[in-house]
Amino acid sequence: VLTAMIASLAIGIGVPFGIHVTNRFLEDRRRYPDLLVAIRQTVTHTGGAMAGSALTTAVGFGVLVLSALEPIRQFGLIVAITIVYSFLAAIVIQPSFLRLWGDHQVKRNRSHPGGASQTGGASPDCSSVDGEHQDANPAATASPGGTGATGRPGVPPPVTP
Repeated sequence: VLTAMIASLAIGIGVPFGIHVTNRFLEDRRRYPDLLVAIRQTVTHTGGAMAGSALTTAVGFGVLVLSALEPIRQFGLIVAITIVYSFLAAIVIQPSFLRLWGDHQVKRNRSHPGGASQTGGASPDCSSVDGEHQDANPAATASPGGTGATGRPGVPPPVTP
């Protein structure tokens, strides 16, 4: 039972570290044209906050080591270690994967002009760099007030034969 709890806690606590690093990388990638500068800024500006979060969470679970029951002590120790490893993976290993991903995006953009953006979005006619939806039919939203030709937001004009 404790094994299942440890796995779910490790995923539940460790994955947000990775998500935070990835989101910050995407923001920094838009800010800085150089991939390595974006990665350096990501790690520099997220590392401290994530270290504090990981430390307090690991200490919180580490207190269970003081329990009188051996299974609870082991549980606390393993979860605390897992949290530290999750943090280290997000700060040390994940930037390497972000570099590979960024290099892939740059190569992909060179081989497919007008294709995906450097931050991983799809082609410009279906989504923007920020991941917001853009209508593939600009005429449907070109009327005043942001409504389609029908006068209702998001409703395309009728097709005439």
